[in-house]
Amino acid sequence: MFDPKLVKGERVLVGSRAEAVARYEADLLADPERVARARAELAGVDLACYCPLDGPCHADVLLRVANGG
Repeated sequence: MFDPKLVKGERVLVGSRAEAVARYEADLLADPERVARARAELAGVDLACYCPLDGPCHADVLLRVANGG
């Protein structure tokens, strides 16, 4: 189950979905404790999101991190 503590909750205005995902990834990777928690809780888990499949998505970031990428 997704742990909402993996998201800081800080609101920032962004110009695009790609920028939002890039900021999310940078924020996540800057915190080794959150990366470790994501790997422990999400490794091998299927994630789903309502983002279009052909665009950037925070779930893609979580999958990469959870699977060691």
